[in-house]
Amino acid sequence: MNLFRGIIDIYDGNAENDIDLHDAWQRGVRAILHKTSEGTYKTDTLYAKRKKQALEMNFLWAGYHFLSPEDVGEQLKYFLAIEDGSDPRVAMGFDWERTKPTTPTAAQVQDFVRRFNQAMKPRYVDRYPILYSGDVVREDPGCNAGDPLLAKCPLWYQRYNAAGPIGIPTKTWSTYTLWQFDDQNRKYGGPPPDVLHGADFNAYQGTEAELRAAWPFGGTGGGGVLPIDPITGDVTPPVKAPVEGFAGQAISLAVQEWNFWGNQTYDLNSHLTHSGHKEGENGWYQRVGTYWKDGVHINNLDGRDHGVPWSAAFISWLMRSAGAGTRFNYSEGHSHYIYPAIMAKLKGDTSAGFWCWRLNELKPSLGDLVCFARAPGIDYDHQDGGDYKAHADLVVEVDANSIQVIGGNVGDSVTRRLIALNDQGYLWQHVVNGELLFGLMQDRIA
Repeated sequence: MNLFRGIIDIYDGNAENDIDLHDAWQRGVRAILHKTSEGTYKTDTLYAKRKKQALEMNFLWAGYHFLSPEDVGEQLKYFLAIEDGSDPRVAMGFDWERTKPTTPTAAQVQDFVRRFNQAMKPRYVDRYPILYSGDVVREDPGCNAGDPLLAKCPLWYQRYNAAGPIGIPTKTWSTYTLWQFDDQNRKYGGPPPDVLHGADFNAYQGTEAELRAAWPFGGTGGGGVLPIDPITGDVTPPVKAPVEGFAGQAISLAVQEWNFWGNQTYDLNSHLTHSGHKEGENGWYQRVGTYWKDGVHINNLDGRDHGVPWSAAFISWLMRSAGAGTRFNYSEGHSHYIYPAIMAKLKGDTSAGFWCWRLNELKPSLGDLVCFARAPGIDYDHQDGGDYKAHADLVVEVDANSIQVIGGNVGDSVTRRLIALNDQGYLWQHVVNGELLFGLMQDRIA
């Protein structure tokens, strides 16, 4: 079994936690869990700054609250004022460990979990926080007997033992989600104490790509909310991203966003089978602003600007967040990256992150982009200088007879839809939902 150890947790409580994120990345760290707050009185002052930098660098990020015996409702309110769950990339959790003079009770912990779950609605169908604990859960009678509520919380397990984590109350959790196997003293398999001094090290049972696909745990996508079958409307297993690579990261992000927007879905005939949240809704219009800001560096637009299409900003955000770097032409207009991808293919430019092919030249694969024209007279061979109205979606699943794609600003939401393949497994040029399907951008970044 793979055991990915590039996961640290930190806080700003002392100078030992003066972590250099660039150094952490160079040392193989890819996920960071950071304390946000404690009780109803303490905020970790470096949280917001580090979070911004970490997400820009493509770290996986989590914020967790240190639970005290104080009023549970007030503590949750304090936590959510710092990390409110609006960004589906961010994992959220809480720390249940011994505190003086008293330790939070199991009843208080259960109350926190219930209140958290309710606070996450309607953004998430059923989201639960990650639970950090060690000896408290090992010794808690309820956890050892089996606690059905806490079982819904992914377990971030603390046990320093070189032979592996032992003593998990298996009637509640069959195994851990994350395992904190070494602290800053580095006696149990972490790097030397002078490496990322002050950080605790954690492990995940899988590869980095599998961790990214599962993140942020607890029912937010990537293994949380189950997608809805576009044809039958039944709940089905989630899309499995590729085991590794850029395409897997892009798909994982796209599925997370689709879950966040409420799983809006179109069938093969472009009929709406499940409606999701819309661009102008409070809690979602801000997310469109994130696509503009982080995808194409435009700061004054969000989902309330109904006359400004944001689908290209969404794709640009996906590409940038998944780590395309300089190998994608980020733009507020799809044609500004479709046309260069056509030219890169025709010229044989091996440095380009995407080549755009005619539909009869290449079968679609996971991580490709399907290209549509929204202007008359445009197709693969007629590009009007590369400046025209267009659209593109990311391929997230490929079956024998169809593909599934996810795109932004489709029906004023992030939408998943089916597109048919011909008998040979190719797409073909035809009108889909009022737009001409004409090209396939092949992901070459991996």
